[in-house]
Amino acid sequence: MIAVFNLLVKIIKQPQKPFFISKSRKIYTFSTNNIQYRLSKNFIKQNITLVNNLSDISWNEILFRKIFVTAPPKKDLIKSVPDRLKKFLIHCLFLSVNAEIKILNFHSILFQKKSENTLYTHSFHCFEIYRTHLKHFNIKETFKNYKQYILLFFYILSKFLKDKHIDHNGGIAVFINPSSPYIIYSFLNLHPNKRIIVRYHDMLTKKDIKTILSLRKRKPQVEIETYSRKDALDYSLKYRPNGVDPTFMKSLNKDFRTAIYRFYGASGGSRSLIQNRTEILHQINEKLFQIYPLAPSWIDYKTIASVDHFIPYAVFAQQSALCEIYVDLARTQIFEGFSFRIVEALFLNRKILSNRTNITNEAFYHPSRVFILGKDNPEKLKYFLENDPPSIPKNILKIYDSSLWWTDKDPLGQAKL
Repeated sequence: MIAVFNLLVKIIKQPQKPFFISKSRKIYTFSTNNIQYRLSKNFIKQNITLVNNLSDISWNEILFRKIFVTAPPKKDLIKSVPDRLKKFLIHCLFLSVNAEIKILNFHSILFQKKSENTLYTHSFHCFEIYRTHLKHFNIKETFKNYKQYILLFFYILSKFLKDKHIDHNGGIAVFINPSSPYIIYSFLNLHPNKRIIVRYHDMLTKKDIKTILSLRKRKPQVEIETYSRKDALDYSLKYRPNGVDPTFMKSLNKDFRTAIYRFYGASGGSRSLIQNRTEILHQINEKLFQIYPLAPSWIDYKTIASVDHFIPYAVFAQQSALCEIYVDLARTQIFEGFSFRIVEALFLNRKILSNRTNITNEAFYHPSRVFILGKDNPEKLKYFLENDPPSIPKNILKIYDSSLWWTDKDPLGQAKL
């Protein structure tokens, strides 16, 4: 706690200075595949040592405060009473630098030198996707949530500093699924000439709606978008479906196939209101096996329990491009926006299997391109699979071209979606 207080004092004295955590003791991490480790590397100059479990850290190191950890261990590492006691002591002795890392991450959003166009997202999976498809933006990973004292501290600081340390440069700042409107308020205090865009790529929660109402009241210049057509209609937001970079997709196109389809994804979200994805995949496979007896050796699918087990986006996109068809299944509810699988398929002119019944409202929809599970006649699946979809007009593909997002060639508002 003393270290946190000292860090906040340093920021007050020199707000624009880049800060780093310098510890004379070892710093451990329990995983190299989480946000705490990834963002710690931005602010810790010394080496961070990976430990697989709490038994790798001695009692001596904990009791005499010889070490720090990037974040407290997760539940799956607590396997015994000594493990629980070690975790308790790590908490009581303030041996985690997680709070300091969160402060420095928020500080970097407000004060570090930025490119003209920057996008902030708190999901590493989305970070990889946007980094691939938005080459004209600098993509930054942030934490999903910040403690209230951090939000309040930087908001008050930004109010005091906006006349002294104001950034008059233009450009665009995009915030993906921001957890609090005070992130936007603090940023605008210091960067008043930036064009601010808030983009939601999940269905809106009650908390999101409160954030939207607050922004509209206090900062009406902020542009708010969503990937869900339903949310756009319900809350008068801009509807911007997911998009991809055509150049990247073109680089993946090959003249051979390694699978009928490939699906790696979660079985369903924790707030799922629809049929489990695993059940739907079994139904798809059963029908394919009836049509093509050798299909089992040409299908590659698995459900993933944790985002920590996702393969890199660019790798999966490359593997998916070697499939005959794309499968896109809703995660939590049928009215959520469609995933990047859909637009990847569009730019490769591949056929799509999906349970998203509302996809018929999209400009690219054609019954020869999209087979809607649970709606289209299963007896027609064989005909669908064995006939090519029509080519997609360029003016429609342009709608889903992410290289045009937030530029003077942006089709949003120029085309009927």
